[in-house]
Amino acid sequence: MKTTKYIRNNGLGRFEEREMAKLERYSQQGWHLEGFYGFFKFKLRKGEPRNLKYSLDYEKYPDKEYFSYFEDAGWMHVCSADEIHIFCAPQNARPIYTDITSRIEMYEEEKKLMGKRAVPFLIALVLFLLFGLLGYYLGINERMNAFAIMLAGISALGLMVPGIAYYEFSVRLKNLRKNKYT
Repeated sequence: MKTTKYIRNNGLGRFEEREMAKLERYSQQGWHLEGFYGFFKFKLRKGEPRNLKYSLDYEKYPDKEYFSYFEDAGWMHVCSADEIHIFCAPQNARPIYTDITSRIEMYEEEKKLMGKRAVPFLIALVLFLLFGLLGYYLGINERMNAFAIMLAGISALGLMVPGIAYYEFSVRLKNLRKNKYT
């Protein structure tokens, strides 16, 4: 009998609630989150069916006090990847975030972090594109132009993850603020 299963993670930045609900459904079937597997998968381990809820938090530099804060509130740390930390608790546990203001603060910090991660890739992308296009129009070595365009493509790939996350946090913040003031 299989004891490990890998399921797709569709993106915690944009689909946080949907992904946590999916993990809850799997726990009810006896498949419990064990960790992240690569960028876009969760690793689940077979166990007894349990009625758990999952929640996540972002903290760049967690320490023992950070994790004990959640433990004291009834939440067990399940796994972490970079600054993303997933916790689980019984269904009757109090939510980690009970007010919109604290959620907005959390997402603002993540948005800033993703922006900082995206800037070097964006600068590299623009510079390599300019170098490649300028070289093309000035008739400079074709291999150098192709190399510059290739580096621009690599920079674009590097920009995708933090860029998409930045956009997703922006959308989430816009929606939270709209709900807060309506």
